Amino acid sequence: MHKRVFTDLADWWTLVPDQTVLASGESSKGNRLNLAGRSTTGKWIVAYVAGEPKISVKMRAVGAAETASATWIDPVTGHQELVGVNPANSTRSFTRPKTSEW
Repeated sequence: MHKRVFTDLADWWTLVPDQTVLASGESSKGNRLNLAGRSTTGKWIVAYVAGEPKISVKMRAVGAAETASATWIDPVTGHQELVGVNPANSTRSFTRPKTSEW
């Protein structure tokens, strides 16, 4: 995994595991994991999507702002792509892009 995935996050050291930020698509067992965490400051959430390619994220877990931006990050290269800005009180569905689409 590319280290910038975490070190580019504001206050990356405040990361705590939190599967509750995923409304659907959570998978914490087996070989294909979908895992989530959040900043204890409410600035961001992060989800690692290796299993089921479709997840729903509770954007309200970002409590420090009225809107929340979503960015796909390729964990191998660190390449980032903004995929939208949403109200922070919403739940948003995402489908993981194929690596070749980057």
